Amino acid sequence: MTSNSILLIEPFLPFPSKSGGHVAIYHGLKAIYDRFEKVYIVFPTKPYQGLQEEMDTLNATFPNLVLLPFLDDRYKGTPVERCKKEIKRFFAEKCKKQTARFFESITNSRPHLATELYSIKDYPNDFQQFICDTITDHDIPVVQIEFYWQLPLVACLPAHVTKIFVHHELWFVRQQLNLDIWGHNAYRESGVKISQWIEMAMLNQYDAVITLSEVDREKLIQSGVNVPIYASMAVVEDEPQRSPQPSTTTISFLGPYHHYPNWDGVMWFLENCWEKLLRQNPNFRFKIIGNWKKSKIKQITRRYPQVVFTGVVDNLDEALAGTTMIVPIRLGSGIRMKILEAAQLCVPFVTTTVGVEGLPFTNGDDCFITDHPDTFVESILQLENQAVRQRLTEAAKKKVDAGFSFRTFKNNRMEIINRIIG
Repeated sequence: MTSNSILLIEPFLPFPSKSGGHVAIYHGLKAIYDRFEKVYIVFPTKPYQGLQEEMDTLNATFPNLVLLPFLDDRYKGTPVERCKKEIKRFFAEKCKKQTARFFESITNSRPHLATELYSIKDYPNDFQQFICDTITDHDIPVVQIEFYWQLPLVACLPAHVTKIFVHHELWFVRQQLNLDIWGHNAYRESGVKISQWIEMAMLNQYDAVITLSEVDREKLIQSGVNVPIYASMAVVEDEPQRSPQPSTTTISFLGPYHHYPNWDGVMWFLENCWEKLLRQNPNFRFKIIGNWKKSKIKQITRRYPQVVFTGVVDNLDEALAGTTMIVPIRLGSGIRMKILEAAQLCVPFVTTTVGVEGLPFTNGDDCFITDHPDTFVESILQLENQAVRQRLTEAAKKKVDAGFSFRTFKNNRMEIINRIIG
């Protein structure tokens, strides 16, 4: 008899919350957990101090959760063997970068438009076999995969299992936005078109697709995905209504460096808005919350001494109190968890049209939305006024409470799962 269980294939352990992706996975797990007798999570990882403690903490919250970490192949073996693998990986990565630079020089294109977009080559050795063995050993009938770079894993799944893909960000949409920023030519447009064809073909290998916004659902339908697609909005933890803290002339940004749109957005703001803002008020400071590479921190703080990096914080509410959050995102699709978190915590925010896509916020009613540096600065300055902060945050909080409560999200996600698997 087939078990009432589901396997979630994740790119990382969804706890603790280190990014919007971690938060989205955690809430998705929490929403469907009661639907199954057992929930299995497979994720590739390297050994690190605290991994077992993090797993134990997650298991304490979800007793029927089975965590199955897959140790990356290069961290197996004796110290000498691991050293050899690391050296080999280093030179392979160096060669890849040099090849990308060569492509860029002869095509006048960005490197990641000239490299393979979807492949199984970057997964640890035997990872696919580990997935198949897990499904067989535990008689798992349903498999859910998340994030666009894991799309190809559908190729290794047994034919009999129900395959669900949760699409956090449409890759072809992000690439189309890249073109708008970097410029169009026939080579780049061909690369984006081929990427879109591949993405749609792989999505059609699943039994169902879940997007995080109705906007993304419509884009997939228009692009040729012919399997059932369901929109399921993200969620934030419930918080009581409160007044926004008075401005401390501090700008905040929430997000890790490794997600490229975050880097792009921060640099766009610093290069196009920051000096203009300081000319209006030299007391402004810029707080960046999340994991960032030391080299990038040094690069930014050397040029912009008013910027402070906090790393991951234990209490986001305290870290954001009195700040104005900016979301200057120019690339990507899906939704920005950072906007929902700001609205829930009554932190006023300024964003771009891309940053707010898929969310029901309106310029001037509950936030400020602009793509132009001058109006971006003007919007931040307006939020120095406590009455404006109060009006916008109250309106944004009402929208979050009405449409993004956990109860609403759970009912929606459970309904979708039941429609898919019966």
